[in-house]
Amino acid sequence: MPASPAPLDAALAALPALDADQLGALRAAIDARLAAEPERLLSEREAVRLLARGYSNKEIAARLRVSVKTVETYKARALEKLDARGRVDLVRYALRRGWLTEAVGPAPSARPD
Repeated sequence: MPASPAPLDAALAALPALDADQLGALRAAIDARLAAEPERLLSEREAVRLLARGYSNKEIAARLRVSVKTVETYKARALEKLDARGRVDLVRYALRRGWLTEAVGPAPSARPD
């Protein structure tokens, strides 16, 4: 697991109500959460790229090995972060970022979600 940053150590040490075992468990939980964040963010970004390319939620879920519900959550988060209203706005965003010029594999199906 990654080492805890100094500010986190100081904050954890300032919690006198926790014994050493509890502090260790809390530190481990925080480290695990922090370690998982980059992977989640990469998956969200990849989901947006695939959405913009026309892949269905089901196809994206299969490619990313997550549930369809997780893809829907990624889409909702992206729409909120980008202040977008739908897939068309995600396509515009992807075009501006140059994401639609890269090859990502076989073409998506023509079926809507």
